[in-house]
Amino acid sequence: MKFLAYIAVGVLLLLSNIARSVAAMDDGNAMATIALAAKQQNVTPAQPWVSTLRITDDDHAVISLADGERLMQRPKRASSYNDGDYDVSEFYTPDAVRLNMVLHYAGRKAGEIISIGIDSGYRAKKMTIRPALFIGYARSMQVGQAKYFTLVAGGWLGGRITHKACRDDYDRQYYCRSLTAWSDFRPRRHALEYYYQVVYTHKF
Repeated sequence: MKFLAYIAVGVLLLLSNIARSVAAMDDGNAMATIALAAKQQNVTPAQPWVSTLRITDDDHAVISLADGERLMQRPKRASSYNDGDYDVSEFYTPDAVRLNMVLHYAGRKAGEIISIGIDSGYRAKKMTIRPALFIGYARSMQVGQAKYFTLVAGGWLGGRITHKACRDDYDRQYYCRSLTAWSDFRPRRHALEYYYQVVYTHKF
């Protein structure tokens, strides 16, 4: 049974990574499409535009990474086999509103787009997500009659996650979310997504 549980967890992690890769690919496809259209029409957007804007407060039930991946449901209660049930909501309540935004603006040449974004992070008593910065670039170039190469790249930097232990009356350390021994807690690493694409377009 334990072996089947490991397989199930592995499959879920694989599906999660595939879903995140598809989402990142969609972001890259959108930027490539905009850059190509600007180049084909030889225009540069006059005003910057926002593609992502999320503002979350302490009532938000889901804790996410900067790239939008769901990290976990914000814990409210935790149960221990020996000691009963405890309210842990205060340990994961953020101390400030969180801002996540990605802004795009045209470069100096038609078909060039520069992207920059910020995530203000998440800070609670027992868990912290560090602030993160998004940097992206797209450029479409005409290489022949109705032929174009489009280069797109972007990704988040930062956003490191850290946890702090809870302590009982005997100064023993626990992972607050599940009340398991702190020595047994192994946080899963979460790498923020990035994307890069090279697209060739021949318009007939």
